[in-house]
Amino acid sequence: MLEHRCREAGMKMTDLRRVVLHGVLEAGSSATAVDIWRTLLAMTEGHAPSPTSLQRTLNMMVGLGVLHRHVGIDRAWQYDLVPAQDTSSAILFVDADTGTVTPCDDPEVTALLRRLVARRGFAIQEASITVTALADPTSPARSV
Repeated sequence: MLEHRCREAGMKMTDLRRVVLHGVLEAGSSATAVDIWRTLLAMTEGHAPSPTSLQRTLNMMVGLGVLHRHVGIDRAWQYDLVPAQDTSSAILFVDADTGTVTPCDDPEVTALLRRLVARRGFAIQEASITVTALADPTSPARSV
């Protein structure tokens, strides 16, 4: 499920990224990069990714909203998985003329908007986009 979330966030899954995900899961909540690296050392019998590769991967996962990074009491960065988001659409189109609400049923649009706000450290709770009718109501673009 976590790999699926990563792909939805726009991350191409590689062996290194899979290994790092396993290390994050195994290291547990609020683990530092050093904790994750030591966990990976134990898991891979000394063949863990380099600290630089690990940090680069962690940064990417934070940027895509898969991981959350915060400063711990000891002033070290700590990492936690971002909770899975509700799969129902939180993006709504609201017709300005009628008030009709239509959920966005395009998963690519929803995923794009979620990635954009995650890069800024937020998660979408609910969003609405006000729309108006096109001049030609039979136009395919009218159906949302």
